[in-house]
Amino acid sequence: MAAQGKSATPRFADTSCMRCFRHAWNTHDWSSGEPVQVRCQFGQIGAGKCDHCRATKKSCNKPGKAMTGDWMNMAIMVNFAEFCLERTVDAAGDPVGDASGNALFNYPLAFRQKVCGLVFSLGEAFKESEKSNRAVQGGSGSPKSRTWLADRRKCLITMKPRRGPQASPQDISRWKLDVACRLLPDDEGQAPWALAVHSFKEEMYSAVVGAVGQKAADADWAAFPYLGGAGDD
Repeated sequence: MAAQGKSATPRFADTSCMRCFRHAWNTHDWSSGEPVQVRCQFGQIGAGKCDHCRATKKSCNKPGKAMTGDWMNMAIMVNFAEFCLERTVDAAGDPVGDASGNALFNYPLAFRQKVCGLVFSLGEAFKESEKSNRAVQGGSGSPKSRTWLADRRKCLITMKPRRGPQASPQDISRWKLDVACRLLPDDEGQAPWALAVHSFKEEMYSAVVGAVGQKAADADWAAFPYLGGAGDD
């Protein structure tokens, strides 16, 4: 077994810390029409921080716990948008290119740039809401924050009671999304974030209609994933 701190094949987390998220959002070429990569990379075994935070000697902070459910919703929306940015692949699933070796995509650049712009705006809204809410709540370990989180979780579980014994895996998955701690009306940062989610869904739908037509867009939109809490309104 390799010792802690030794180099290893880099592994990627399923999500990212806020510093990697901000770094990705600030450095990605949004005009490229390609998806942004937002996952922490760990190049050392047993490292307590991701590579970016270790290199910059900064703390590796996850999104504020008050917005765990909102963070989950954002990841769901970004992942859904990525189907518009997919590269063309062959029967074996390998990317194909043109005669010059340039990557081919399933949709035109102008449409992909529109989608990238929507994803960018969504992420910017999350950053600002998370920052303003964290300023009010304080650090995750503060007494004020712990009390607030405990009360909010009780509130959400009351609003969305656990499914019965016959609950399907989909029911359970939705319940977990619904009771993940999230901002509610009157919370600091909730209003602009709720508006950003609503705008993303409306503008994304309009963009897809413009690209593939109403009938195909409606078929694609039928697959839009469930968002927990108010995000599914």
